Amino acid sequence: MSDILGSCGIVESRIQAVCISIINRLVDPVAENSLLDWYRSTALADIMKEKLCGVGSDRFYRANDSLLKHQETIETLVRKKTKQLHNPDRTILLYNLTNTHFEGIGDANPKAQRGKKKQGRDDCVQVVIGMVFDTSGFELGHHMFSGNQADSTSLPVMLTKMNEIAGDVVGTDGTKNVLVVMDAGMSSAKNLAAITSAGYTYLVNDRHPLRKRYKEEFFDKSAFTQIEGRDGLTPILVRHLTTETVLDDESVVKEQLLLCMSAARGEKEKAIMSTAETALVDKLEKLKNRIERGGIKTQGDADKALGRLAERYARIYRC
Repeated sequence: MSDILGSCGIVESRIQAVCISIINRLVDPVAENSLLDWYRSTALADIMKEKLCGVGSDRFYRANDSLLKHQETIETLVRKKTKQLHNPDRTILLYNLTNTHFEGIGDANPKAQRGKKKQGRDDCVQVVIGMVFDTSGFELGHHMFSGNQADSTSLPVMLTKMNEIAGDVVGTDGTKNVLVVMDAGMSSAKNLAAITSAGYTYLVNDRHPLRKRYKEEFFDKSAFTQIEGRDGLTPILVRHLTTETVLDDESVVKEQLLLCMSAARGEKEKAIMSTAETALVDKLEKLKNRIERGGIKTQGDADKALGRLAERYARIYRC
């Protein structure tokens, strides 16, 4: 790591701070303003055979600024080093999004915005982070988006990152032998067309509202076959279909569709829906009580409250 950071022109004192910060993230994560105290409470000075130069806890903030400045170069060098050491399979790329929120106002960060939060912290601003991994779990690239970035609109930016990563897995016929795996949030027809145009194949989970299209196919149990090699595990039945999707430019794309049935998955879906139904009924009862007590006085306010519940429990409302 020191060699990689040094090649970016980062000075030795900041390389020290970066290494300490990385070790802390892996061992016992604390905030940057607590890192100096944490370092002094450990034997890192003896392990690293050198003491931390200079004073002041803000060194770790400056060190992280240096990493951000050289992000592209560092990620490229780390990918090359990882390939030399482990030679991981990069014919499959996993792409996903996560978010992280700020406890403060975040007004100095233009990307700190309010958006859909996976941690449930609706009171905080956040940023969205897109990340690409290989099947061994090595992080190959990332990009930070605004906190109100929609999952489906993040893909064009990340395709550029994937093109850099996939540069060394081009087949003899000039095509990219790379499969991109994403979740349902990125599976719009426009995104899938962009992936195909970039020379990739893809594997995505269909979105919940669209799965009802195959209700009749699921009823025909005789068309399903059981996946072998799952002794002692819950049986999974699959059915292969070929479908055609008409894009906005009227071109037709053929897709391979795999329908899956699992008793365990069915029970999990029922449990999720049952929990959500119970929560929705409880919220509706509380809304009714507010109306009866006069807490909500107009039809417009009642409609707004119902609209918020419909948005929060959209899957239940669609059933």
